[in-house]
Amino acid sequence: LVEIAPAGLAAETRRALLDASIELAKASGLVGLGTFEFLVTEDAFFFCECNPRLQVEHTVTELISGVDLVETQLSLAEGRTLASLGLVDPPAARGVAVQARLYAEKQS
Repeated sequence: LVEIAPAGLAAETRRALLDASIELAKASGLVGLGTFEFLVTEDAFFFCECNPRLQVEHTVTELISGVDLVETQLSLAEGRTLASLGLVDPPAARGVAVQARLYAEKQS
């Protein structure tokens, strides 16, 4: 499995996904960091799932955002806010990050 960031989406699609994620986080009462996953087509996107935790590919996000997500999660757990951490708006993506993972599964 290969994770590549940024995903190469148009700015308006990226903004719509961010807005949908924020709306879902607020509606569900999510506190802390989470991962929202969507299927994206050329003209629409569809919500798949929310994982209320950091996932293995969080390092890809860290590399392009410059934000230590583990440190951020711990700071939020201590009661700090995104505003106090300077994270009201998402940081602009910089560069490209690639992560490759191998899955070993026994075939039946």
